[in-house]
Amino acid sequence: MDTIGRRLRYLRGIKGITQDMLAEAITENRASIANWENDRSEPSANVIVALAEFYEVSTDFILGKNPEIVAEEGLFYGLDEEEQNAIRGQADFYRYRKKLPEDSGDGSRGYPSTGKNGKEPRMKKAR
Repeated sequence: MDTIGRRLRYLRGIKGITQDMLAEAITENRASIANWENDRSEPSANVIVALAEFYEVSTDFILGKNPEIVAEEGLFYGLDEEEQNAIRGQADFYRYRKKLPEDSGDGSRGYPSTGKNGKEPRMKKAR
């Protein structure tokens, strides 16, 4: 999901709604939504805020500005807090098995600050 259009199409698909339904919900026209989803144009800042509120995600998720937020919000989209915590528990279990640090609750998601030989670890960006 490397473009705004792909993320918007993904969110609409998860929600199970048509472009017409989204257009009505955020008071835009269907043609604009089709253009955004096909990367022919991008929504304005006000529309991005409306989309984020409608889909209950951050504007960073829609814009793809923070790969870690995009990955986590995409993973947890549509899940309640109990289900999210269950997944976090599984992640902690696998970190424990691999002898990695647990999630410290500081937003680091358990990643060490340095990798082998004291160098920055290489992280893959969310797609």
